[in-house]
Amino acid sequence: MLYDVIVVGSGISGLYAALSAKRAGLNVALICKSNPLRSNSAVASGGINAVLKSTRHDSCREHIADTLKGADKLARFSAVSSMVTGGEEIINDLLSMGVVFDCNDEGNVAQRPFGGTKAKRTCYIADKTGAAITQS
Repeated sequence: MLYDVIVVGSGISGLYAALSAKRAGLNVALICKSNPLRSNSAVASGGINAVLKSTRHDSCREHIADTLKGADKLARFSAVSSMVTGGEEIINDLLSMGVVFDCNDEGNVAQRPFGGTKAKRTCYIADKTGAAITQS
């Protein structure tokens, strides 16, 4: 067998899946239609929503509610819950890979409101979050 895992797509999710599989000691192939540095993720500027330990006036419960409301009843609660509760772990993993998020005055990952959420939960890197993550 040449590969244990084949990942199709070089956006941030595909790159993250490929890195995770490689970390697990698997042989990985990444298939994409263009240069990974030119994916849609590479030009995304907004940020990543996550409830962090340092997040004030927010909770996973509120993040789940915002996400379900924004999905107009098209999202599964279990999938949204899993995504939301794993957010801080992913931010920390990205930090350990060298992704440098903007920081607030206390030295924590800065967060801002974005995309109609009720709380400041979007972790960002200026206005180039996608490019900074794909290039890290």
